[in-house]
Amino acid sequence: MAIGLGGARVAGDPAFIGSVVGFFVSLILFALMMGLSIRIDGREGGKGCMGCSCLLRLGALLVLTLGLGAGYMIGRSIAG
Repeated sequence: MAIGLGGARVAGDPAFIGSVVGFFVSLILFALMMGLSIRIDGREGGKGCMGCSCLLRLGALLVLTLGLGAGYMIGRSIAG
């Protein structure tokens, strides 16, 4: 598949494009979940929500590591 950009042709692999999109989405989710985790820790030492920040950090790391692979697999399946 080739993508035309203003007269120049750039070859685009759907799996690569899917992995890049998955990576950026996972980075955004990672930043949001880490920010929420830090906010929970800062609020009264996290009282009343024991383990929430730890679980959020674990989820953020999982999203970051699995986002690239999921995007690659989605892009690869679109390619047919």
